[in-house]
Amino acid sequence: MASQASVTLSVYEIRLRKPRQKEEYYKVNDFCNGTDLLTFLQTTIANWAYQPSKDKSIVVDKDKQKVVRLVPKTMKIVGRNVMSMIETGDYGVISNIIDTETGEIKYIKREKDADVLPFFIMFYVPQNSTSAIMISQRYKQFGATSIVVDSVRKEFMAKHPDVYMEIDSLKSPTLSDKYLSSGRLKRITFKCFDSKILNSSMNIEALNSNEYTLEYSIVSRRGKTIPATLLNMFRLNRDSSKNIAQLIKIPYYEYDEISFNLSLNGHPRTLKVSDIESLGSFFDITKDIQLGENRLPTYDSIQAIALSILDDIKNS
Repeated sequence: MASQASVTLSVYEIRLRKPRQKEEYYKVNDFCNGTDLLTFLQTTIANWAYQPSKDKSIVVDKDKQKVVRLVPKTMKIVGRNVMSMIETGDYGVISNIIDTETGEIKYIKREKDADVLPFFIMFYVPQNSTSAIMISQRYKQFGATSIVVDSVRKEFMAKHPDVYMEIDSLKSPTLSDKYLSSGRLKRITFKCFDSKILNSSMNIEALNSNEYTLEYSIVSRRGKTIPATLLNMFRLNRDSSKNIAQLIKIPYYEYDEISFNLSLNGHPRTLKVSDIESLGSFFDITKDIQLGENRLPTYDSIQAIALSILDDIKNS
């Protein structure tokens, strides 16, 4: 059986400033004579709900040949948060849709047809702050961040040409240190993606590394945690002065990636060591979400995790 498809959340910071002024930022709830970014985001996302013969429409990026639209009845306004599921996908080519069991052509995808997937998106616009937060979901190698960012920026520029919108990955040393110093480490996993090692180690053949990985894990027993000294190795190696494989050596085992599962404030987190610089901005939630009947992550399970990450950001 193939491993479960990866599901991740990425966190971005949104700031507003004058086009040529890179040091002074507006309050996100009060720019351009009292304009609130929250109101702008609510209106923009609501207008992605396609309704024929009305003002709302699918957003089409003709250069990238992508589309985005709001999944009906998923937009929620909770306090200063805007949450929704959106659908996005590519168009522009003609291709066959086949039955994977029989090879039979079930449908011919037209050039204007887009194969869309749903993704969770959330914005948080605090009062009296110069930073807003965007949390965006990915599934496997697919995501909606690019077209959402491009569409929001384009609409913002049209309405507020004298204000520049910055959207960058969240960089929070405080939050990163909080995870590495206060998190309760429960598991460290060393992953190998090399099919030769995978097959030879298990004395069997034909295990495709695209479908399987070899994992070596250190797991704490119930009620115990792995010593924080191991996390300190990663804290001290933020500059990547040492190769990952040099941090912890395992006899007769070569690995490509280290990830650790930890708990902070009661919230489970899975973080890759390769993303050490973006701790606090990138989260693997594959093992924490629930799948629906369509085998895709459910809205409610992603929302709960996104809100817990937002709590950590607020408290950092």
